[in-house]
Amino acid sequence: MSEPNPSEADPILQFLQAPRASEANDGFRQAVLEQTTRLLRRRHRLRRAGLLTALVACYAAGLLTVQLFAPRAAKESVITAPDPNPVPVVEVARSAPAATEVENNRSIPASTLERWALVRGEKRELYRLAGDRYLQEDSDAPSALRCYGRWLAAATPADLTLSADDNWLLMALKMDKQKEEAYAKSPQ
Repeated sequence: MSEPNPSEADPILQFLQAPRASEANDGFRQAVLEQTTRLLRRRHRLRRAGLLTALVACYAAGLLTVQLFAPRAAKESVITAPDPNPVPVVEVARSAPAATEVENNRSIPASTLERWALVRGEKRELYRLAGDRYLQEDSDAPSALRCYGRWLAAATPADLTLSADDNWLLMALKMDKQKEEAYAKSPQ
């Protein structure tokens, strides 16, 4: 067997003794690290900004939804300025005219009619007039339903008969009231 010639260099030994490439490229590695760090930070900031934008958009959509679906009276009270000379309810109740006088006077709003009927319990017809005005002039079905319900609470059997003067909501309520009374009278 022959001895290895010392003049011939062992390739593995040469590889292990060679200067490291990483020491030569430390500047390049540092530049790549800084560029990557900047990119990751920018992406993180954009993600946070996107989340914040989405939260603000959801909040604005909620506010808009509340504003769109708020009852009509609440919208008007927000938009209009308060009355500088408010009339106390007691004075308004004392001066409440009869239902026949109010029927032809369209300048009296439905809310005033309802308030008069509430304060002066014997003015049951005012509830019906208020309900009619809420439904026809203000297109406020929930308020009309409230007034019609109060009117029907003390209704006589003659009041429950359907007439041509009744609107769709009042007819439906009268029919329901008739069904309730018929069901209550029937043996179970």
